[in-house]
Amino acid sequence: MLRDQDSYKTSPAADSPARISKGTAGLAMSSAMSKRVYHLLCRIPSGSVTTYGELGRALKTRGFQAIGRILNSNPHAPTVPCHRVVMKDGSLGGYAGGVEKKQALLTQEGVEIDDNRVLEFTSCFYSFSQEDERSSEALQE
Repeated sequence: MLRDQDSYKTSPAADSPARISKGTAGLAMSSAMSKRVYHLLCRIPSGSVTTYGELGRALKTRGFQAIGRILNSNPHAPTVPCHRVVMKDGSLGGYAGGVEKKQALLTQEGVEIDDNRVLEFTSCFYSFSQEDERSSEALQE
């Protein structure tokens, strides 16, 4: 659910670690699964998208419908950026605030969209496993 798109636009550090921490700290009313989903969403950089399937792999679950319901009821959007989750073919899918708002947020972040589909999908696709691999490599250096 999109609460305040204008304040999101002017926010100086929507993806900063402090903002992410603050965004996920107040989730006491959420289920453990919701907290895990929201935490992963905060790891997706601005200008990138991921898929329901990728979220499921990162969570080690095939409960894609449960993930979709959690995203649909996200009370922290767009700070917890559920708009960055798209279908596996790059189409936008749904958004509680409306697909037009989802497209506007993604476009604002630099994701190119045409006909409700992410262009250059593979180049802006975010994989949690690639992030984990990069972290492991950095630790070994």
